[in-house]
Amino acid sequence: TKCYDMCTQREPHNWSGQLYQRHGESLKKYLKDVALKAIVSQPDDPPHLLLQEYVKRWNDHKIMNLWYQKFFTYLDRYHVVHYNLPKLSDSGLEIFFEKVYTPTKRRVVANMLKMIATERKGESVNRELLKSMN
Repeated sequence: TKCYDMCTQREPHNWSGQLYQRHGESLKKYLKDVALKAIVSQPDDPPHLLLQEYVKRWNDHKIMNLWYQKFFTYLDRYHVVHYNLPKLSDSGLEIFFEKVYTPTKRRVVANMLKMIATERKGESVNRELLKSMN
């Protein structure tokens, strides 16, 4: 693969460090510019809209993180181990936590609590949506 070719060259043509760094940068940029903006743009009323967008972006991120891990398997097996860095999958989760979860957690929890309160009043809510917030 191209990743293997780029990572097995001798210096100064070994791109392992730059690939690892750019992996993180590309995730950060996408999460900040696309995912976070989409979540923040959702209204708090009705509360399920924000939660649906959050779940959608979280599921998209898990898929993207998996594919990055597959594309950069060689990087994960050798560069990460050699330099004692976080695995790509762990790094991707940390980046999501930093760029999306932390800035939105108060709104997300508040909207979940609104839905729970609505259900306790006897109204119908999307329970599957609440269950998917794990």
